[in-house]
Amino acid sequence: MKKPNVYLIVSLILTSLLSGCAQTPQPGQVPTVEEVIARRKTPTSEEAQQFCLSKGGHFEQWKNEDGTSTTYCIMPEGYGCDPILFAQGLCGKEDF
Repeated sequence: MKKPNVYLIVSLILTSLLSGCAQTPQPGQVPTVEEVIARRKTPTSEEAQQFCLSKGGHFEQWKNEDGTSTTYCIMPEGYGCDPILFAQGLCGKEDF
């Protein structure tokens, strides 16, 4: 009984695995550099909430004139802002 050629089997496996890597991505599949940077800089709402709480803040919902509501992170010192902007460092005590 003949033994199968190990090199042939390994080369077939590697060829089949690597052939999937050779595909060119279609537009829209790969994010742009700007999109990647924006995703890194913009925390999720859960991350922003955790940041607010970790700084001693609490949340308040304020009703807008148009009937919608906006959530603010209110700090113990009395200032507050949008939780995501606060987590990004775009607002704070000096803004109020």
